[in-house]
Amino acid sequence: MSLLAKLDKAQLASLVGRAPSGTRVLAYPANNAIVRKISDAWAPAIYAVAPSTAESQDIRGTFPTAHTLCADLEDVRISHGSMSAAVVEIPEIHPDTASYDKSVAEMILCRCGTALTGNGLLAAVIPTTALAPAFWRLFVAWYEPLHLSRLGDAKKLAGAFAIARVRPHGHAIPAKVVPPDPASLPMPSTRFSPVVTFPKVPKGAVQFLATSLTFGQALSEGRSHGVWSDRLLEAQLHLDSAWNIHPLMPRARRHLGQLIACGAFDNVRLDGPAGPVLLKGQTRRLRTEISKEKVKIEAAQRGDDRTATLTTMRDSFETTVALLHLGTGRFQLITANEQNPASS
Repeated sequence: MSLLAKLDKAQLASLVGRAPSGTRVLAYPANNAIVRKISDAWAPAIYAVAPSTAESQDIRGTFPTAHTLCADLEDVRISHGSMSAAVVEIPEIHPDTASYDKSVAEMILCRCGTALTGNGLLAAVIPTTALAPAFWRLFVAWYEPLHLSRLGDAKKLAGAFAIARVRPHGHAIPAKVVPPDPASLPMPSTRFSPVVTFPKVPKGAVQFLATSLTFGQALSEGRSHGVWSDRLLEAQLHLDSAWNIHPLMPRARRHLGQLIACGAFDNVRLDGPAGPVLLKGQTRRLRTEISKEKVKIEAAQRGDDRTATLTTMRDSFETTVALLHLGTGRFQLITANEQNPASS
């Protein structure tokens, strides 16, 4: 029996308020009962990923308006930041397949984290076997726990139920993370007032399809998103503006100089006291002879000794920055070892 089936729709409705218009909720692994609980509790637009064909057909028959796919979550392409919330079940960690089960659990956290919008919500059912320090550290790195309760009754402990909010990108991870003990968590209750609300998601078309396409699906995808479009790559190149990205250290003038010198910034225009200049940098490796001496080599089998020349070389780097003064057309070449740069 799925652990998601142990959730009560009244509990979901009491922890998170009614979904406003336009709310999208991702469900994995989905079946008819789970989709019904989500629909009754929040009435959102449901995007269900069912691993089996029978479960996906049941969902399509009962909820024709739900977007349903028969696939594993790792084989589904979802627009970055398009989901308001995700309801997922973390798999059990079995001793014989522990490595595979852990990778599946990590995949679910990461895929949902990229699919959720800023401040998106994650409702996760976590079995006791998955509550290991490594898993919880990844969970805390992606999400901020808002509510934790015990899953199961007083006689039989099944795991933990967590409501969490996705963290901004680049959030610092605590040095020491201790997973919660399900036995010490409070029992689930339906008397909570709503503690969180659904975030708004951008309007527009959402990419939600399996990576393995039929011919008709491929034609529809090409018409709507383009043949060469890759939403995952686009999400990596154009990050969400709500993400807080910080450099490793405060930027200084020397950083710009290093980038120009190594050629990373070519044709950079700077405005100085003498007018605008155009810069182009280059750094090349030089090998300088330090010493040369003759050494004697003893033959292993013959009595005659031979001599060889041993040359010692030193590697160095020469940095050159070329300046073109746009106002006068004067060309200037600056090297690190020259006091008076050449100009023409």
